[in-house]
Amino acid sequence: MTPTTEIPTSTLTGPALAWAVGLAEGLDMYIKPSQYLNGPGVFANLGGRPVRWSPETDWSQAGPLIESNQVFIDPPHDVHRSNMDPKTGMPKGVWQSYENWHATVSARVRTLPPKLGWGPGGVGRGEGPDCLTAVLRAIVRSHYGETVSVPTELTQVALAAHRTYTTNPGESVMGIALRQLNHGPSWTEIRDLNADRFPEMGPHDYYPPRTVLVMPALAMPEGAKS
Repeated sequence: MTPTTEIPTSTLTGPALAWAVGLAEGLDMYIKPSQYLNGPGVFANLGGRPVRWSPETDWSQAGPLIESNQVFIDPPHDVHRSNMDPKTGMPKGVWQSYENWHATVSARVRTLPPKLGWGPGGVGRGEGPDCLTAVLRAIVRSHYGETVSVPTELTQVALAAHRTYTTNPGESVMGIALRQLNHGPSWTEIRDLNADRFPEMGPHDYYPPRTVLVMPALAMPEGAKS
């Protein structure tokens, strides 16, 4: 039996994400040993033949999933909201920015029922730095919720790509994302990767000084909007 590891759906990337999506779709999958590829690869039997299964990068595979799961997609955008000014009691407009991609699986097709109190990233919702990551995380979450079990060798590939960072006094989670990844919205990935030790961290919360954090595998390029 293949050893598996349970990981947060919100941190799925690469082959681990591909496997979890294939699992949700009921595909017959297997892992091809690393000596044949640059790291273990996920394959699926499609139409009676083995096919490299990589919907996280292949739109020809991801497209039908978007349609069959009736996925709503929100690109990074700005939203104008009206709030009440506490000093004057008058309406006051503010702009709120969403830098990550968001995706939501239609309630008509998702497996899990709604759950009160779950915001973005809840039942049937996914978030990520690119469109396909958000879409596929949403599909997996709509079937399995907050965590999913994937083959351990695939999680080890992802963990090998992660780096660590030791915190300094006065650094918020958002501040670390801005300075270390050049991408403020990635604070959610830092939070999820370290949630076993520090649950329920917000963007402006602080880790204790000298805490060694697991960081997301991919940093945003210099000059990316934060």
